[in-house]
Amino acid sequence: MKFILVFLILVGSVFSQRPIEPWVAQVSIKERARQLAVALHNDLWVMYDLPWCAFYLAWKGGATGGALIEDESSQDPHTNTQFNPSGTQYFKQDFIDQFYASTAKEPAITNYYNGSIYPTNYRAWKVEQGETKIDAQLKYKGYFVNEQVSFKLNFSLILPGGQEISITEEPEYVSGGQAGLTRKITISGIPSGYKVLLHIKGGSSTWSATGKGALSGDDMIQSEDGVTTLSASW
Repeated sequence: MKFILVFLILVGSVFSQRPIEPWVAQVSIKERARQLAVALHNDLWVMYDLPWCAFYLAWKGGATGGALIEDESSQDPHTNTQFNPSGTQYFKQDFIDQFYASTAKEPAITNYYNGSIYPTNYRAWKVEQGETKIDAQLKYKGYFVNEQVSFKLNFSLILPGGQEISITEEPEYVSGGQAGLTRKITISGIPSGYKVLLHIKGGSSTWSATGKGALSGDDMIQSEDGVTTLSASW
């Protein structure tokens, strides 16, 4: 009976952290579409950019949205489903802020990522063999949510020869005097002599790394299979 009581208390504590239900949802924001918002805690919401499988934003304050707007091409109103993060911004990844000018109209937008200020060759995740950059292709493989307990983002890096490096990322809120975050990154399938790099704004001035990977400049570098945990607090 004591074991059951302790278990229920622990589970209840985890559940109470999630501020909304559902706490993971795909959304569109002003800058870009295909984002994944994850409400870890009242004090910490995060967002992933799905096209790049990149950690994009961390903030406190939730979001607003759902206003009724007028469609410029017709007289019929439609619902604006734009997700607007609000409150205190803790972190915002660079290089993936905007993919076209706000004044651009179709068919001027010929590609989702075209635009004069958007670096179309940007990659958060990279692969190198020695000092040679490898043209690895990202493959988003969905996400998993275990009720209100855990969230896991799944994707792969496909090498030119068809080899697949599998990656999962699991973010979690850490309680304390500040808003704390851990990002548990598990990588498997790294060939001998290869390394996986993750561009991460702020580098060691913002983040710390434990496990198989290490920080070098604004990159986390991992050269063998295993887990790297990135941590930050604001």
